Amino acid sequence: MGNRMERLPDILGNFSEQFHTQEVAPHRYRYEEAQQQGLKFRRVFATFGTTHEHEYFTLPTQYWKCSQNREIPYYTSILEQIRTTPRISLEAEVSKQLHNHRMEMEKMSQPRKAAEIEHESSEALKKICAQVNELVGIFDTYIFPPNIATRPKCSTKGSSLYLPGLIKAVISNYNYKKFYSVKQRGGRRDYAVCIAIDISLSVRGYQTECMFESLLMLITALQELSISRISLITFNETIQIVKSESDPFNVKMLAHLLKSIPREGSSTVRDYGTNDGEAILYALELLKRSQTRGTRHIYVLTDGHSSSPSQVTKALYYAQRAEVPVTAIGVGGDRSQFDRYGNWVHAALPACIPTAFRGLYEGTKNTFNGETPSLLSIKEEVKAERMEEKMANAFGDALADFRSDDTVKMVDSGDKSTIDICYCIDCTGSMNIHLDTVKKQIKKISKDIYAHIQSKFGDSVVVRSAVIAYRDDATGQILAASKEKSESKQEFVALEVAEMEELPFSSDRKVLNDFIDNLKAVGGYDIAEDVLGALKKANQLFTELQSPGNSSFLVLVTDAPGHGLVPAEYMKVCPDEAGVAVTEADYEPVLRELCNKNIDLILMQVSTLTSRMEELFQRIVQEERGEEIIAKPMRNKLEPYLPRKYHFVFVLDQSHSMTKFNRWETLTKAYDNAVRIRLASQADDLLSVVLFHSSARTLVGNPPYRLNRANEFPSLGTCGQGSTKYVDGLNMAQECILSAEAKGYYTKLIFMSDGKPDGKTKKIQEETLQTCTKIILHLDEQLEHKLELTSIAFCYEEKDGDPEILMKMGNLLPGRSEFREIKENDKDDIIDHFKQIAGSEDLSTISQVISGSISEAVKSKLTCESF
Repeated sequence: MGNRMERLPDILGNFSEQFHTQEVAPHRYRYEEAQQQGLKFRRVFATFGTTHEHEYFTLPTQYWKCSQNREIPYYTSILEQIRTTPRISLEAEVSKQLHNHRMEMEKMSQPRKAAEIEHESSEALKKICAQVNELVGIFDTYIFPPNIATRPKCSTKGSSLYLPGLIKAVISNYNYKKFYSVKQRGGRRDYAVCIAIDISLSVRGYQTECMFESLLMLITALQELSISRISLITFNETIQIVKSESDPFNVKMLAHLLKSIPREGSSTVRDYGTNDGEAILYALELLKRSQTRGTRHIYVLTDGHSSSPSQVTKALYYAQRAEVPVTAIGVGGDRSQFDRYGNWVHAALPACIPTAFRGLYEGTKNTFNGETPSLLSIKEEVKAERMEEKMANAFGDALADFRSDDTVKMVDSGDKSTIDICYCIDCTGSMNIHLDTVKKQIKKISKDIYAHIQSKFGDSVVVRSAVIAYRDDATGQILAASKEKSESKQEFVALEVAEMEELPFSSDRKVLNDFIDNLKAVGGYDIAEDVLGALKKANQLFTELQSPGNSSFLVLVTDAPGHGLVPAEYMKVCPDEAGVAVTEADYEPVLRELCNKNIDLILMQVSTLTSRMEELFQRIVQEERGEEIIAKPMRNKLEPYLPRKYHFVFVLDQSHSMTKFNRWETLTKAYDNAVRIRLASQADDLLSVVLFHSSARTLVGNPPYRLNRANEFPSLGTCGQGSTKYVDGLNMAQECILSAEAKGYYTKLIFMSDGKPDGKTKKIQEETLQTCTKIILHLDEQLEHKLELTSIAFCYEEKDGDPEILMKMGNLLPGRSEFREIKENDKDDIIDHFKQIAGSEDLSTISQVISGSISEAVKSKLTCESF
């Protein structure tokens, strides 16, 4: 404890001085020095202003973002659950915690060196006084205005007399009527605030110190406004009350707060969870007990990575019903995941928090978006980012160029001019990981181009858009030729087969957006797709236009070639089922016809798998028009196609306890969704399923079930009976994994149970852990370290205590194993978690996409001659 208190000046002083002075001039850090300090710096944009030195990075003076939304995100998805599931009362639990907190504070003695700590704290806070003063002004204006009436004023109505007014009334023979007294708003405030601080592993280290400084900044600003009803709670997997609103914020309380923040490098079972939803419910219960007559507010200091996103949505719903605003605050990193929160701010540095709050309430434009040219990321650990974050600038540079003054040089002749853009989108299963972002970017293109055209030319230029969602015309034949079912009486789940969808040209952006929103990535089943059919359909849509556009574009977004265009070097690993019937000669007529219509072709591709298709397109366009098509990679560069084959092995607890509370039904839904995703991915995957209770049995797995050409997959069936035997399940899984058919595959092992294994004694538990550890490490060695393990405690029985064995299993393979606990109230979260497991693609290389593709094409066409 003494060491933590002695570090207080460093936590406050050093960071405050560093972040305070950066408002005046940017700092420059040498990368080697930063590494010695234990900080990792990561570039997320290629250009850093005018600084291009490899050994230096420039820290921008402002980096923040925010969002304000009156509606609760994802509310509709859990509406039925809220209606049918009664809200669990926390009144008794909070009362117990408050009692324990009071007892602890009474027993707590004055910390050593209290005077020195108080002096250092005061000095440190002086260094961030500018940020505190700015925050006070924002709070005073937008959030906590004076709400206590203290100043009397004369009025014609009231409950008491106003003496000066009464004298004036008597003198005027009561012609003056304002002799009653009423109180107007004065300078006093009465509000209650609860701040919840995330102390889970995901914010450990650098972010914790930034959060601590931001917390003190918030508390100091509130105290400057004479708001004393402040309560504090910390949360990871559990919730802990640190300060009730009646506790004074003194050195003793500061020591208690520091004690509740875990040390860097330390971890317990509870640190693996982030229960921010329950923390909000705790805060609501604390605020309900407040004696304030004003409004109540909740602030959540977190990175937004919740263990139970649905619980966050529920908590925000209950907060909205109680009329308690909830604002999430992220600080100390470049990533946040506040998609569940309606109101949030995120700042890279504590010094940027006031500016972020001002942006939240004034609607100021974020300084962190696709147009920010320079940005330094500060973070200790950077995981693989979500596709949406990595592809958020898919068309950012294009739109920025398109909006620039030199992009469009048109003459307004009085007649309406037209731009036609047809998007041909690969909507087969392999596009599943890209499709959501592609859809958002296409809608953004439509919106931004329309806004730019309107601002420059009003109604003299019309933008028409069409969409073709193509799939694979050979899917039906492939599936019909591969109906090979297991010889057992195993039940199977059938899959849907989707066909090409189209939206003819329309200038109505709502129609376009609605059509795009409904697109799904399904079907495919071999690597090549029906690109030829998409080109023919696009040519038909352009032909059907009564008046051709002044400029026309065809944008092809795909991760795979058309039939007959798979490069020779990939034919062995990516056989083309319909390639025999389709050749390059079949593409030439439609490509030449598109060229004759002066349609510019833009190809967006992922890997060298589409290189042969690009060469064909380039040759035809060069011959017909003497131009080149615009071909852009959806990565930093066009990389070789390296198909990775996975063997998915589900080892699932089928014991009697899984029949409770629809656990088995929820697990079945999660399993079905995960397998559907892998079927749709067109990968040559294998599937094994082992179910265990008192004994274990293989549902499928010896040999494993092949998913690449199946139009169905094995169903889990009904739940079994009996107890729980981990070892039997893993032994059975070992046979499936080491089978000859699975050789050379990357293996994903998903082990799930809802309770401890048989044998409650400590010795039996230790033996079970040793045996499971031995099996997993042996498998990893046999697979040449191509094993990935996910250990899940699903609705874990409270009577069994902590899931220690599952947690330790999840930490056996550094970087390739994980542990996840899913509570009973949030059991639907296993559906999303299985979806994440099924998304086997490595998304870490996806980055800025297309980098000006549209703008380059538009620049070359939108000229005086065109219009």
